[in-house]
Amino acid sequence: MKPNLLLALLLAIPTHGCTSPDTLPDNPHSTPLQRTVDEYLRSYTKTWQRLYAQSAEAEWASNTRIVEGDDTNARRTREANEALAAFTGSVENIETARRFLERKAELDRIQVLQLEAILHSAAENPQTVPDVVQAKIAADTRQTELLYGFSYQLDGQEVSTNEIDERLRKEVDLARRQTAWEASKEVGPT
Repeated sequence: MKPNLLLALLLAIPTHGCTSPDTLPDNPHSTPLQRTVDEYLRSYTKTWQRLYAQSAEAEWASNTRIVEGDDTNARRTREANEALAAFTGSVENIETARRFLERKAELDRIQVLQLEAILHSAAENPQTVPDVVQAKIAADTRQTELLYGFSYQLDGQEVSTNEIDERLRKEVDLARRQTAWEASKEVGPT
């Protein structure tokens, strides 16, 4: 699962003078609706940050610690990504954001942007079709395993992508450069 950068950036912006997601707004000019939206955004952000961190850590492990025959990282990644998807695409979050946006003229611009980002993120993993979302996450996880677990071969030897890049940078013999370039593309059919 790829992070929604817009959502991450917008959730990091406090509204109404908040200094952190846990700080209650202290703005005497905010309306009851704005305070309610702030409370929802704080709660959403806190949960999203926790689930996103778990997902990112699992993705990192899947990208860096691939052991043939061991599906521990893939399972952990799939579970973390499914939990994040279930939260971001939940019917409750979709309905709440839509309900608040029906009154967007009464909200701060940042609140509107944050609620729109929440809906955008939900569209990637709508829990109205959870089986499709789970299949997508499983396919993404498998693709990551295949990509980062691929064994590149050059001149009959297993090599890293860094070694291929090094040869492409320094090799002056065009035939050897082409061999390195072709080796770098072998992951494609996989």
